[in-house]
Amino acid sequence: MRFVLLSLICLSAFTTASASAQNTDEASSAPWPVRIETDQTGGAFVFIVDDQPVAVLDKSGLIVTGDIAYVGTLADIGPDGVIDRLSASAEAEAADD
Repeated sequence: MRFVLLSLICLSAFTTASASAQNTDEASSAPWPVRIETDQTGGAFVFIVDDQPVAVLDKSGLIVTGDIAYVGTLADIGPDGVIDRLSASAEAEAADD
């Protein structure tokens, strides 16, 4: 009798654990409502908020579907300025490693 009772308890625990693991797998496969997707064919990053695209960043620039709010200044540093900043950032990251 004890063996049967113990077997039923173990079986129910195993079934519950298996069902909760399956629910976790299903939840992790669903896309997050806020994410950055890469469009390899278009060569762009797509910013998604609440499952809607709100911005696209590609080599031609940044396209935003809503407002941009900022504090400070926006400056056009030109292509050379961008390359200099990217190089400095890469060198700083390499020095940190």
